[in-house]
Amino acid sequence: AVGWLLVLMLWIQNGGLFLPAYFLAVNSGSPVLVVLAVVIGINVFQDAMYGPQAAWFSELFGTKVRYSGASIGYQFGSVVSGGLAPLIAAALLVAGGGSPWLIVLFFAGLSALTAVSAYLAAETYRLPSLDGGTLRPVAATT
Repeated sequence: AVGWLLVLMLWIQNGGLFLPAYFLAVNSGSPVLVVLAVVIGINVFQDAMYGPQAAWFSELFGTKVRYSGASIGYQFGSVVSGGLAPLIAAALLVAGGGSPWLIVLFFAGLSALTAVSAYLAAETYRLPSLDGGTLRPVAATT
């Protein structure tokens, strides 16, 4: 079985590598490339990270507080990053004279922070449940 860590780390790296291509596509002026870049960025890279995050977040809390614990953490992170990141990106775009490469560096820093945080978090899919129950189920392998 493969836990969430390996999958999440793979998509963190891929998302970081995709961002320069995204900006190149957006700056090309081609509507087809812009739409393709947005669709790939959201529907491939972002969505591929949501699956492992859901598994990870659900493992962090016992069943009595799982929904509240995961939701509070997730929503707080969304407010902070969703509110500040666009403002920071706009400032970096101005500071870079209209070039998006400072935004790419900012995103690379965020990706590195995410990767380090995920790496330092314990892989929990084989540990006893937080409620003191039996081992969590692990996907069967052939």
